[in-house]
Formats: sequence, C-alpha cells, structure tokens
Amino acid sequence: MEEQLKKLIELQELESQFQALQREKLSIPKALSEIEKKYKQLVAQLESKRQILDDGKKEKIAFEQEVSELENSLSRSKRRLLEMRNNREYQACLREINGIKRDIKEKEDQLLDLMANLEALTEEVASDEESLEGKQKDFEKKKKKLSRKISQIKKSLALFDHQRQRVSSNIDPVLLNKFNFIKDKRNGVAIAAVQNGVCQVCHMNIPPQTFIELQKNERMHNCPNCQRFIYWSGFQVNAREECG
Repeated sequence: MEEQLKKLIELQELESQFQALQREKLSIPKALSEIEKKYKQLVAQLESKRQILDDGKKEKIAFEQEVSELENSLSRSKRRLLEMRNNREYQACLREINGIKRDIKEKEDQLLDLMANLEALTEEVASDEESLEGKQKDFEKKKKKLSRKISQIKKSLALFDHQRQRVSSNIDPVLLNKFNFIKDKRNGVAIAAVQNGVCQVCHMNIPPQTFIELQKNERMHNCPNCQRFIYWSGFQVNAREECG
C-alpha cells in the first residue's frame, strides 16, 4: 500500500504541474491579444490625429483662399471709393470697406489660431510616430518571446505527460480509475495530505478514528467531506527519511 500511495502522491504532483503549465499556455494567447489590442489602439489614435491634421491643412488652405478673395474684394471696393460722385454712395462704399476689413481680421485671427493648433498637432504626430515605432518593436519582441514560451511549455507538457504515463503504469488500475474520477470531479486534485486531523485541501476535520487509521497506512481512505484520497502528512516525511 505504501508504494501505491507514493505513486499516487507522485502522480498528483505531476498532475498539478501539468495543469499549471496548461493554464499558463492558455493564458498566453489572451496576453498576446491584450498587447495587440493596446498596440492597435495606439495605431488608431495616431491615424485619427493624422486625419485631423490633414483636415486642418485643408481648412487652412480654405481660410487662406477666403482671405485672398476678401482682400481682392477690398481692393475693388477701394478703387470704387475713388469713383464715388456723391456723399451717399461714398458712405455706403466706405461701410462696405470697413465690413470687409472686419471680415478679413476675423478670418486672419481664425487662421492664426488654426496654424498654432496645426503646429502643435504636427509636433504631437511626429512624437507619436516615433513612439509608435518603438512600441511596434516592443510588440514584435513580446510576440516572439510569447511564441518561444509556448514552444517551451509544449515541450514541458510532453515531458510531464510521459512521466504521468510512466507513474500511472505502476498504479493498480482500479485505484488509478478512482484517482482519475476524483481528479476530474475535484478541480484536478485527487489526493490530499491530512495534518493535525485536517484535510489540507478542503480544510475540514477528519474523524479521530479515521485519522488514527490513516497514520497506520494499512489501506486507502477518503476524506468524508471532499471525497479525495487522503494520507497522513507524516507519511511523506517518513518516506523522505527512509530514502535519505
């Protein structure tokens, strides 16, 4: 019975390591997806700024054309002013000139504000492009690192699987079937140590008589609460001392 118990404990340790590697393997695509998502968000933000910059440049050209047309209109009005023959027409043309000047001033102020914004945005886009280049290199580096990690995990999983099969082959088939059944029903843990009369997995007390029998190690016992195989924690200590 002791040899079978040792094999079950060894198998559980292998199972736990195997499952931990499986969880790590499954987490990598999610981590990669998060990295890629953040990178794409940065790309989208940069593209948005570039679009705003392009639209701003078009708006600047439109403002400049409007100012140019107003200046041409102002020149024509000034020439007409010289041709006015009565005061009423002269005053009307003068009001027109002043109105055009106000329009020019308003457009020029708007143009100056737009140019200042475009200058700041141009610098921001240039900075973002430089930053994104570094982010892209970092993204590719992390992708390669995670890809290598997956390859390493796959090799480790294959090794652990081989070790599981080797250990399983030395366990009584009936006992192994029970172990696998409990493992599948109890989150991958089929056997638990009992210390000071307490199951170390479900943390419930073991009946005193069961704990006494457990220390004798004459047969397999199950936790009355979680149904896992249980063994006295001192068994491992004694086994190590015997090996030593």
